[in-house]
Amino acid sequence: MNNSTLSLALAERRGRIEVVEMELAVRDLPSVFEGYRIAQLSDLHFGPCTSITHLRHAVELVIAARPDLIVLTGDYIQVSTVGVRHALATKVHPKVFRWTEYRRAVRRHAIELRPLLEALQAPDGVLGIFGNHDYLEGIGTIRRQFPRNIRWLVNDSEVITRGDAHVVVSGIDDLRYGEPTLKKTFENAAKELPPHAHKTLILLAHNPDVTLSEDADCIRRYHLTLCGHTHGGQLCLPGRIPLVTRTDQRSHVSGISEFAGAPIYVHRGVGYGGVPLRLFCPPEVTLFTLTRR
Repeated sequence: MNNSTLSLALAERRGRIEVVEMELAVRDLPSVFEGYRIAQLSDLHFGPCTSITHLRHAVELVIAARPDLIVLTGDYIQVSTVGVRHALATKVHPKVFRWTEYRRAVRRHAIELRPLLEALQAPDGVLGIFGNHDYLEGIGTIRRQFPRNIRWLVNDSEVITRGDAHVVVSGIDDLRYGEPTLKKTFENAAKELPPHAHKTLILLAHNPDVTLSEDADCIRRYHLTLCGHTHGGQLCLPGRIPLVTRTDQRSHVSGISEFAGAPIYVHRGVGYGGVPLRLFCPPEVTLFTLTRR
């Protein structure tokens, strides 16, 4: 790694967050939702690799943007590196450690993160889903400590209404450690409104590999899918070529692509997972403006 590359990596370590503003053309979008603005945060990974100061900056960027809706797509806490180091230092088996100091550390981090999540406010609320690390760190502890201003969608949907037009936002459980029921979630979302209601369907899924699941045909019925999980690779070559993809589909590593003719966006994340470093892959806060296709 030469000096200029190292300098860039250190700059990204110090918390440079890219604000990505994007217009998304969505088919069948009701005219009253033209210009509707959604902010997405994903993969906060609050813990030894990601500071509360860094996350506060991301939250401030979202608040300043004044979106209509805020969505959170999973992985809020990661203290597992603390657990590994402690186990190595004390020769305590990681499974034994997990149920003592490890769980206390998760609880402390959840309590510290709570005020930041409470600060997120939007006219149509804050919707969130859970990711793989939320289960690995202790989903019960995290849910108990997180604020009530967030509507958690675990195989569930929320309807946003403007007159006789609607946006239905569905969220599915984590693909790896949760119990995602994509088909049932879609069917229930469709039942939320009359068959001929003017509506747009949006799916929140932590892992973009949901498009490879056995119920992936249901995703074809959604007009937009928002994901996270990959961190965009986190460590990339110039041109944002990822060294590790964390997905089985290279087209879904980061940014915008299509699935079944509808846009799918994969967020690079806000935090740092595993190592406190990003290279040619800065963290992001994303602001979507919906337009009619």
